Amino acid sequence: MIKSLTKRIDTKWIKIAWLAWTWVLPVIILSAVLFKLISTPGKLHLFIGVEGVDWIWLLICMALLPMNIGLEAYKWKAILKPIQAKSIWNSAKIILSGRSLNVISPFGIGDIFAKYMGTTPAQRKQTVGGVIIDRFSQLVPTLTMGVVSVIYLIDKGFSIPLEPLLLAAGIAGALVALTLALVWIYREKIKGYVLLVGSGSPLSFFHIFGSAFLRYGVFTLQFLCVFWWLGSELPMAVLILGIGWIFLIKTVVPNMSVLGDLVKRELSAALFFSFFTDDLGAVMLASFVVWIVNIVMPAVAGLGFVSEMKKTF
Repeated sequence: MIKSLTKRIDTKWIKIAWLAWTWVLPVIILSAVLFKLISTPGKLHLFIGVEGVDWIWLLICMALLPMNIGLEAYKWKAILKPIQAKSIWNSAKIILSGRSLNVISPFGIGDIFAKYMGTTPAQRKQTVGGVIIDRFSQLVPTLTMGVVSVIYLIDKGFSIPLEPLLLAAGIAGALVALTLALVWIYREKIKGYVLLVGSGSPLSFFHIFGSAFLRYGVFTLQFLCVFWWLGSELPMAVLILGIGWIFLIKTVVPNMSVLGDLVKRELSAALFFSFFTDDLGAVMLASFVVWIVNIVMPAVAGLGFVSEMKKTF
């Protein structure tokens, strides 16, 4: 009798958890998205009040979103190939679920959780290595273009205070050294978590890094389309390097929330383009629109797939 009662209680709590995951969590995510939009009314008014522009560029920016998600899904599919076969569609559902969960979690934890839960239970611990490959592959084009942008900005008169730079470099170096030391000390214990890092073939890594560079190109083209939609007359080189600067800051500065991501985009854009134009309102509006297209729209689209993830528990 006691076992039967315990079983009924466990079943009840499982049903409550599933109900919360299916309905309550999506509502929380959607509410957070709406709150973030409402908390930026000035940008919404600017967006609605835009006149005399060629709307085809904005439509192209939005049309590139599926390619953006598709490339990320293909990359994740290629990363998991040594341990699990996945279709691009299933990988895309994981990516969109992560975008939704990122709305209510800091540091991109939602994306990591979605990828973890989207892998078969027997292989989940290897997701850690997969995420390392995924993040590093996207870091390479970001740093490559970001460094070029920094050099260009310094050439235009931007001065970086030496003391904060040395402090940041020292902290980063200490963290890297500590991480490497911990990895070496606990190498036997973490071996099962990082098998994916060394298990891919040269061809698979070519696909992974090729997808990362193509995705960076799509990001850049989306940003360019928004600038052209707003009628920007800045030289192409300045726009591309400015976009590279924005992505660099977005990557190296920790992200506490989705709204924090928007603030980083706007401040970094204002800093770079202040050397080339006085119309910073248009620059910040461009950052806001790209944020809507690449962050908010996927987060809303992923709500249904977040509910599906309960089946993997």
